[in-house]
Amino acid sequence: MISLQFSAESGFVVLLSLLVGWAVYRHSTKNHPGQQGQGDLAVPIGAVAASVLILSFLFGMGDGSGATDTTPPAPSTSVTTRE
Repeated sequence: MISLQFSAESGFVVLLSLLVGWAVYRHSTKNHPGQQGQGDLAVPIGAVAASVLILSFLFGMGDGSGATDTTPPAPSTSVTTRE
């Protein structure tokens, strides 16, 4: 079984980005030059992607500070000579 762990900041970024995408979609349905009720779907997808990127950098999730190295350090070797 695969378990994914998300931080609260990541959930907030995704939620806020989805709200931005929903607002852009609602705006495009009201101002679309075609038939009433049709909206442009590509623009909200781009808005969600852009807001995820911007918010994740704003909250410091893109700087790599959360990345941890799980590899054990290599043993050091030393050579001593006796005279």
